[in-house]
Amino acid sequence: MTKDFSLDLNKMATASAAWQETSRDLDTAARSTRSIAESHGDINWSVFNDTWQAQKTAAQWLRDRLGEGSREATSISNVLTHVATVFQEKDQNFANVLIKLQEGQ
Repeated sequence: MTKDFSLDLNKMATASAAWQETSRDLDTAARSTRSIAESHGDINWSVFNDTWQAQKTAAQWLRDRLGEGSREATSISNVLTHVATVFQEKDQNFANVLIKLQEGQ
């Protein structure tokens, strides 16, 4: 490990929260595409049926990608939270060792 390594736990928490917010936004966008696929289904599209089906397919594709993005953003948030928690625990343990050493002298 490099001696120049440093970590700001507050910035990691802020980044994690931002990724979680992104996940929620992507999920909201994914749910909003449902109205595209489900609206106007009762209309007889006749000569425009192929176009209508393509629109529904595109909406489903977009919903799937937005859902994937939402899940990945949640994963990134979870990793950042985990790493911050682990480093905070390690830092606290090290601080406790130093306190015990100082008390022993």
